[in-house]
Amino acid sequence: MSQDDPITRAELDEALEAHSEAERQWFHEEINRVMRAFPDGVESHRAAHEAMIKAAEAEEQFWRGLKADIAHKSIWGILQILTILTIAGLAAKFGLALPLSK
Repeated sequence: MSQDDPITRAELDEALEAHSEAERQWFHEEINRVMRAFPDGVESHRAAHEAMIKAAEAEEQFWRGLKADIAHKSIWGILQILTILTIAGLAAKFGLALPLSK
C-alpha cells in the first residue's frame, strides 16, 4: 500500500483495534507496576498511613502537654521565688528576723 492509496474501513478498524489492544496492554502493565508499591494491598497501605498519622498526633499532643506542664510549673516556681524574695526584702527593710533552720 502506497501513501496515496486510500485506507479501507477494514484496515482502519484493524489499526484501531491493534492500537486499542496495545493501549490496554500498556495500561495493565502500568497498573501492575503501580500495585507492586502496595504488596499488602491498598487498604493495608492506607491503614499504615492512618496509623502513622495517629502516632504523629499522639506525639504532638504529648509534647504540647509536656510544654504546658513545664510552663505552669515554671511560672509557679518563679512566683514562689519572687514571694520569698519579697518577704525577705520586706523583713530586711523593717529589721525583722526570719526564722532560719539551725
